[in-house]
Amino acid sequence: MAAGPGHGTRSVRGPPSAWRTTWPGGASEDDATDWRDELDDATGRREELDDATDRRDELDDATGRREELDDATDRRDEQDVATDRRDEQDDRHRGQDQRDRGTDAMSNALAIAHVTQALALLIETNLPPDIDIAVKVEPRKPPADPPAEPTITVFLYQVTPNTSQRNTDLPTRAADGTLVRRAAAPLDLHYLISAYGEEAELVGQRLIGSVVRTLHEIPVLPKDIIEVAGERAHLSGSNLAEAAQRVRFTPTVMDIDETSKLWGMLHQTPYTLSVVYQAALVFIDGREVPVPGKPVERHEVRVLPFGAPGAPVPPKLPEAGERPAPGSGGAERPVESAGAESPESGREADTPVAKAAPAQAPDKGPAKGPVKAAAKAPAKAAAKTPARGRRTATAKKAAAKSSAEETKDAGGRADGADDAES
Repeated sequence: MAAGPGHGTRSVRGPPSAWRTTWPGGASEDDATDWRDELDDATGRREELDDATDRRDELDDATGRREELDDATDRRDEQDVATDRRDEQDDRHRGQDQRDRGTDAMSNALAIAHVTQALALLIETNLPPDIDIAVKVEPRKPPADPPAEPTITVFLYQVTPNTSQRNTDLPTRAADGTLVRRAAAPLDLHYLISAYGEEAELVGQRLIGSVVRTLHEIPVLPKDIIEVAGERAHLSGSNLAEAAQRVRFTPTVMDIDETSKLWGMLHQTPYTLSVVYQAALVFIDGREVPVPGKPVERHEVRVLPFGAPGAPVPPKLPEAGERPAPGSGGAERPVESAGAESPESGREADTPVAKAAPAQAPDKGPAKGPVKAAAKAPAKAAAKTPARGRRTATAKKAAAKSSAEETKDAGGRADGADDAES
């Protein structure tokens, strides 16, 4: 007997055709084949599971890369917004500096009309290729009779002062009336943009869509458009193209009530599809030019320590016991009279007397006299001192009382010493 390939036992007696394999538990080769097939199926399923795991890992990697790309896009958008804000601040500061110097930083009184004409030209220039029909773009009030041909009207319905810049040029004159800064009026312009056309072909809606796309894509009025619009005869004297402050268009959200009020003030004008935009910031400068400041002749910064050659002399502080000079800022203390000594000085002067009393007076009768006189001296001196406030007087009285008590104690000790000697 020999081991077969299926871990059974095979009989090797006789020719090979007579060989047979005996499997454990009485199983046959067909059962072994079925087991092997099941094992192959399980291996295939495991491989499919591994492939699915690999695909899921690849999908997770792709998701992670997409999230990183989204984060990078968000950061780029934030950087773009920060750059736009910084550019606006730079333009505002540059315009403010130019106004301070008296140069033509802003625009004259034609700026309002110039912005309206430039806005109409900007819309008209960017209509194709979305709009392939002839469209009129007119800077005027919406007509009472709707036009038959496709038309876009740009109507300036309100001018308001800019709240953030209305006080930047105050004051404009010095105390003597000299002009120190050119006056400038910051304004916001509010526009109503309406569209007319064939309703069956939705021309009005198509035109409004083109207007929104243009002002969202180009929110800042380009300089070339301003220059082309300034070629009109009625805008020949405008200097809006030289202004440092750029005009930016932002959409204004209006509810039904505000829209009804807006169209209600347009007498006998039927409502049509429209959008509202705000143009900011438009400066109108004054005509009077201030005198320019003198240029800096020499730039020099010196840092020297006290005591170095050429350094400023520090202020001298008064020494102890020295009265400060008048006007030096030190408070002068009133001079007390000679008789008004402090309790401490009286106490120091009385102590040697109390100690020397036993040696000078052998009997206790004469010793009591100087002690009592010394005890009364501080009280009298404190009574003669001029009043310097309630708190100072109270402190002196307390000190005098304490000195008197100590003097009495010293006198008592002296009496005791006399009694001991007698």
